[in-house]
Amino acid sequence: MARIVRKEVEESSTPLARNLVDLNDDVLLIIFEYLNHEDRLKVSTLCQRLRVALLPRIFRAVGWASVASDFPPRELWSFVQIFSVSGYEIPEFTPPIRQDIVAQIRAAFAGMKRLTTVIIDDIKGGLWPELLDAFSMLPSACYLELGSHWEPRQEDEAYTVLRPRRRSIPLASFRFPFPFVYATVQDAEQAARRRPPGLDHEIHNIRTILATAAETLSFVYLPGEIFPAMHGSTWSALTELFLEGLWPVEKTSGPIVKAPSIPPREPFSQPRPRQPAEPADEHPSVHEDESEAAALAEITLPVSTLVSPTTVDENIPKVEAFILPSKGSKTTEGEVVSESSTAALPDDLIPVSGEGNGLSVTTASKTTINESPPSPSSSSLSTTPRPVESLGVHPDSSATSTLSSSEHSPLLSIFEAMPHLRIVKMHLVHQMEDPKPMGGVICASDVLPKSPTTFLRHLTQFQVTSLSPNDRTLEFLPASLDFLSFSRHPYMLPWGTFRAQTPSSVLTLLKRAAFPCLTTLKIWYMIDSLSDIEFVANGKSLATELKGRWDPAPVAKRLVSRLKDLRAFYFDSSPPERQGKRPYTFIDKEIGEYLIRLQDMAEDIVSSAPWLQQIAMNTERGSNPEYYWRIWNVVRDVDGKITLEDPPPDILYNYFD
Repeated sequence: MARIVRKEVEESSTPLARNLVDLNDDVLLIIFEYLNHEDRLKVSTLCQRLRVALLPRIFRAVGWASVASDFPPRELWSFVQIFSVSGYEIPEFTPPIRQDIVAQIRAAFAGMKRLTTVIIDDIKGGLWPELLDAFSMLPSACYLELGSHWEPRQEDEAYTVLRPRRRSIPLASFRFPFPFVYATVQDAEQAARRRPPGLDHEIHNIRTILATAAETLSFVYLPGEIFPAMHGSTWSALTELFLEGLWPVEKTSGPIVKAPSIPPREPFSQPRPRQPAEPADEHPSVHEDESEAAALAEITLPVSTLVSPTTVDENIPKVEAFILPSKGSKTTEGEVVSESSTAALPDDLIPVSGEGNGLSVTTASKTTINESPPSPSSSSLSTTPRPVESLGVHPDSSATSTLSSSEHSPLLSIFEAMPHLRIVKMHLVHQMEDPKPMGGVICASDVLPKSPTTFLRHLTQFQVTSLSPNDRTLEFLPASLDFLSFSRHPYMLPWGTFRAQTPSSVLTLLKRAAFPCLTTLKIWYMIDSLSDIEFVANGKSLATELKGRWDPAPVAKRLVSRLKDLRAFYFDSSPPERQGKRPYTFIDKEIGEYLIRLQDMAEDIVSSAPWLQQIAMNTERGSNPEYYWRIWNVVRDVDGKITLEDPPPDILYNYFD
């Protein structure tokens, strides 16, 4: 017997919004998102309901210029997700200034429960030990962008050296955004290698920072020359590695800062207070059991007025930096410069003085860059080596860098210590003065990973700009690799750098590997000049007649015809007439003919692979290489005829019409 089921539509339990304040937070945020900062502040003063909805978004990102006396008030700390500190216009970070900055940041970190990102920018002299120690107050792991380097601004200044720590610091991501440095050569700036002692200090200090968070770091961005800083630790949480700049070289000459041995660290669990609780009358705190709405109700606006805390916590342990004396300093050999040599160290810091555990420096031999020092204005990060008096001089004057050790392949060892790595981006090029033969090597021809079957077994994406044909890394990447790219990065090379990738080297590398699960393959190679093309070299008298007849389509057609599962194909044809020309902005007659030719080439390629769903040609239009691609969807009619159609444009809403 059939059953009839009747179900009435239930009325929504959500009450109708009769007033603006009855709308939920998401709707209110959409409504007020397009107001400028000032207007949103004014709206948030109208009532408590709007404060609760808007203030977390308004104060999601807060910046503090440490030259100012005002620090963001405590009532706003619970909203902050992105916190930036700038040392702009502070000529010198004296001990009192440093102590005041650290005291305020330590207190703020403990109260910023939503904090996800910290940006430290333009701190002259770089991060110092007390400021690094303040990160131990973070309630959870965060992203650190260190936009300050340790290069002294003056010749008579010394480098700050961070000491290793026993206790971990909660960092989820780390970025040190200085991929290139520049030197003046023949009245022009060109990309140069970092020179000792700057390189050695950077490697040591970056190693110290990263080692404190080896258990929690999931993303790391480093200049290629600083990559050796990751040697010696196990990066169990790291899933993405991004290297940019120059390939690290195996040997450098100059002073070496040797990191002392690091005892086992205590893993990060929760923030550990380093001193007794502060008196309530000096630093009133918002109790965790207070509701956020109650705290918001107590805020009196205008909220742009900042409070100036002047009290400095005297109980903060005074941790001095170990400084290598510069030329002209009056310290004796083996002496460490410190403002308070008798100050007791906190239990989480490791003293680096003492027998067998000191910072040692070797003498410099010669450099590979122009001996004339670059002008101070040539770069914000000068490559000029600063004369350093040795704390302990090694007898061998030809100093080797971190890469030249007794281990046969330090770079390979670093990758082997990243068992859960999923994405590798190595946008690394070479400097003209690099030792020959050129080409980056991770896994040399005579070296195998310790465990080839498990080497980078979780890797899904591998991008590399310039790799030696003798490198065997591709042979040991997992068969499950999804994305492989020999990328053209940077699109316009800095003067003094080059890529070593050629058609034959790319072919050599690809022949050694098999990736049955690959869905994306990007290939780019370099031809130095038209004279390198055999046909042109043998027919110079016909070069004029050959203009406009360069046709790479047959090669592309043979390639795509063999890839039966290929669905999208992006192709940079690099026609000779565009060689050496900058990307265009406006379309004239010449560019119009060029674009028509590219579309004809795309249609020809698609005819050899009717299973393609999308094809794109590189057009070099505009200022952003990411948008150089002209993309077409492949459409088939009922008769099987293939045509190319532009994808539908993005829908843009103008909320102010």
